[in-house]
Amino acid sequence: MLTLHETPNWLVKKGRFVEATEVLVHFRDTEDVSDELDELTGSIERKSSEVAQEPIFKDKGALKVVFYMSVMMMINQLCGINVVLTFTVSIFHTAGVSIRPQLAGLCVGLVMFVITIIATQTIRKVNRRPLLFFSLFFCSLCF
Repeated sequence: MLTLHETPNWLVKKGRFVEATEVLVHFRDTEDVSDELDELTGSIERKSSEVAQEPIFKDKGALKVVFYMSVMMMINQLCGINVVLTFTVSIFHTAGVSIRPQLAGLCVGLVMFVITIIATQTIRKVNRRPLLFFSLFFCSLCF
């Protein structure tokens, strides 16, 4: 990754035209890239003059999405899976299961992996909204 060139588009946006030319020459294996560089420069200038960038915090639609995503992340944290993952060994020990701690963690990870595959297939077939409400209902029963 460290040896990859920046894209000519990004370099032109940052005003680094000499580097953009060098990258285009490298990618195209020809010295004549002036037409492409001019086209790229014109395209970026047209885009910047056409679109007036409004800050995201002033867009009500974006704020609504951010709010819903924040609530979803908070609910995800409150469902308790992090506690289960953190204290897997203690939970298995308290339950009287006499398996090695590494095996307990492996079992929980394997169950999570299998359930993720099943959930992915289920989400493809069923709408996400009913699944969300269904899972939130059962998570709320655990409190």
